[in-house]
Amino acid sequence: MDTLDMNIQHEKVMEKLDGTMLRKIYEQFSSAWAQKLQTQGNVPTFYDHVIKDGLTLFSMNIESIPWEKDLEDIILSVEHFASRQGIEMFISQMVNWYYGRYVLYDLRVQPNEMIQSSLDIDFLKKSARDTTFSMSQGYFDCLQWKDTILFKTVYDLAIYQMLMWELKPKTIIEIGSGTGGSAVWMADLMASYGIESKIISFDIIAPKIRYDNVTFLQGDCNHIDQIMKVAILEKMPKPWLLIEDAHVNVYGVLQHFHPLLQEGDYLIVEDSENKQKEINRFLKDTNKSYLVDAQYCDFFGHNMTCSYDSIFRKMK
Repeated sequence: MDTLDMNIQHEKVMEKLDGTMLRKIYEQFSSAWAQKLQTQGNVPTFYDHVIKDGLTLFSMNIESIPWEKDLEDIILSVEHFASRQGIEMFISQMVNWYYGRYVLYDLRVQPNEMIQSSLDIDFLKKSARDTTFSMSQGYFDCLQWKDTILFKTVYDLAIYQMLMWELKPKTIIEIGSGTGGSAVWMADLMASYGIESKIISFDIIAPKIRYDNVTFLQGDCNHIDQIMKVAILEKMPKPWLLIEDAHVNVYGVLQHFHPLLQEGDYLIVEDSENKQKEINRFLKDTNKSYLVDAQYCDFFGHNMTCSYDSIFRKMK
């Protein structure tokens, strides 16, 4: 994303989401969805049927919807045709699509500032995280990779394999090794892509595993600068994929790596629903150098990932 794209993103943030704005979003979304369907050979996904229902609801009532009013009035005008939950979900889909792939963190966590409405708009950041997500590492037994426990959700496994193909990282740094399963899985994935990549995985108790292109290091995140020395890190080839999953000294770890991350590198904070305070502090102290990659955060639904609003692309 260049400076022009960043300016467009900031301009969108300044727009107030009222009925007039929603109609503009609806028209753009409808056109984009039709083009998307065409690229799929007009073969719809399961969710395309849901989108079609939402677009049909709005198109059939386009003349009677009070576009000059706010969101609450618009929802009330069509609520007798569909459930409120369904209408809210569809509006959320359109609005999140409009704001695009790379999104300011503040917009993700505080959408109220852009809403011109009496409506409680928490649905714009509503998550589909329910018992389905809580079982996504396994209902009873945990996911495994080559007889090693793999503490990733099925959603994140799919997200990572797409991101890693797109990014093609030469260096992957994992803070928090666990049993070592995810590092081994990433090494195998990169090898299957034919991409030469080194995985450095760090934990206070290093896994006793030897594996091609994987280096396990032992150390304490409270002393990250002593283990992950800047002089060594600076020599590691780009692009980088940096993954924080240790839950210890989160802010300090992120600050340690920040000067080393270049534009286009990715920073992912896993299990981040309870790390938002540290993330928010880090983003403020780094002058919003990172944008949330909403495409991956919301690929299966709003924040259907363990990296809650925390799949970041370094922008500057």
